[in-house]
Amino acid sequence: MFFTTAHGESMKRSDTAFQIWLQRIYMDHKDEANAYGFPTCDAATYFRMYKYWLKREFRHQQKEA
Repeated sequence: MFFTTAHGESMKRSDTAFQIWLQRIYMDHKDEANAYGFPTCDAATYFRMYKYWLKREFRHQQKEA
């Protein structure tokens, strides 16, 4: 479902701007959680838990750009 870049996952040409942004946000979340020793979840679970916030935040950031 998700992508890869600096962390070893693979990106497809068909990935949308939202998918690319979502991967970056998830990796940032995962890095921060690991830095503080908190447990992390997989990308699908993260999206399921925060999908409404993620969609709203993406739209908000697109308006600012």
